[in-house]
Amino acid sequence: MTDIIKQRLIGALLLLIVIVAVASFLITKASYDNEEQSEVVEEPEFISSIEPLIVDIIESEQEILVDPHQLEKQENNVEVTDKVTDALPTPDSNLAQLWIIQLGSFGVKENAQLLNEKLRKLGFDSKIEHQGTNYRVRIGPEADKQLIDNIAVKISKQFKIKPQILSFKP
Repeated sequence: MTDIIKQRLIGALLLLIVIVAVASFLITKASYDNEEQSEVVEEPEFISSIEPLIVDIIESEQEILVDPHQLEKQENNVEVTDKVTDALPTPDSNLAQLWIIQLGSFGVKENAQLLNEKLRKLGFDSKIEHQGTNYRVRIGPEADKQLIDNIAVKISKQFKIKPQILSFKP
């Protein structure tokens, strides 16, 4: 045998010995891991630290209305004016119904003002009406329902919103 063949045989035997050693190590490690996994660890039972809330249910006959701001004792000197109807054109006697477009109802005044400014820049006669805690952006009133429908379609396409057409009675 030549020296090169002897070296190759020795190298092959060493490689085989290394492979067998690694394989036996992996097999024994895997069986050891399985033994560890087979042990069941019992977790303690969960006990809630939140106590239940005890609430007395009051019948509607027992309910008492409280006036924390004592509004009934205050004088009602406030003059109520309807700002929306002041700016409206007077409808003809033969017109039965007026129509408005509501474009949005906002809880934040600045959001309503932003939409109102965008509409006015595009030539729409929009208004902001404050009702309760909401600021509603509206166009109208108009007697011509077809005109209101056309405006609503145009705004819907430009702003990607769905306006509501509402009947309006002053």
